[in-house]
Amino acid sequence: MLVFLLVLAFIFFAAIAPIETTVAFLISVVATTLLIKVSTKLITHNDVGFLDALKAVGLSTVFAILAFMGLVGSTLAGVGGLSILLCIGLFFVAYIAGFSIALGTSFGQSAIIALVSSVVSGFSMTLMGI
Repeated sequence: MLVFLLVLAFIFFAAIAPIETTVAFLISVVATTLLIKVSTKLITHNDVGFLDALKAVGLSTVFAILAFMGLVGSTLAGVGGLSILLCIGLFFVAYIAGFSIALGTSFGQSAIIALVSSVVSGFSMTLMGI
């Protein structure tokens, strides 16, 4: 079901975004998914499939969006002034939770996978100009 929702979201994105942005985004998602697949194999010695890694990316994104919505809701409710480090930490924990649930890894293993994938995918997106 998650893969179906990811495909629908990509179709919507492709319909509204320029073709260059859509292709760059698709390359970024595929590269990040392959990176997660390889890093999971190296860190946990468990072979995960491409779809499992894609589910991990999608679930991590959903959890990060939920964390963002929670932060916006708490800011609107008068609990503003949160530290930027607290916000980054919350997003990273949401990211780790997505990997942990989708890949069936421990919190520590998921943290390493999330750190590696964040650094490498961020660097690659910077090189691609996204």
